[in-house]
Amino acid sequence: MLAVVLFGGLLVQSGTGYKVVDRYPIGGVGGFDYISIDSSARRLYVSHGTQVEVLDADNGKIIGTIADTPGVHGAAIAAAFKHGFTSNGREHKVSMFD
Repeated sequence: MLAVVLFGGLLVQSGTGYKVVDRYPIGGVGGFDYISIDSSARRLYVSHGTQVEVLDADNGKIIGTIADTPGVHGAAIAAAFKHGFTSNGREHKVSMFD
């Protein structure tokens, strides 16, 4: 037990090595849920209210919006098939996008 406590304290002191390097503001109304990234296309998908904002992962600029996704929880990317999917909680539906 003591070893766990000592080791746990060591982990807290050493930190994770992660730090915030930038923040990307997103306007509009509604709450946020999950984010997804398509690392090959360098796109960040941010679930937001009734839509998904698509951002350039390198600079945070909004490059598109996937609209009409009421209560969207998140987006899943199937890069090999050139499709993405959203889970729309308010409608109990899944949307597919290109």
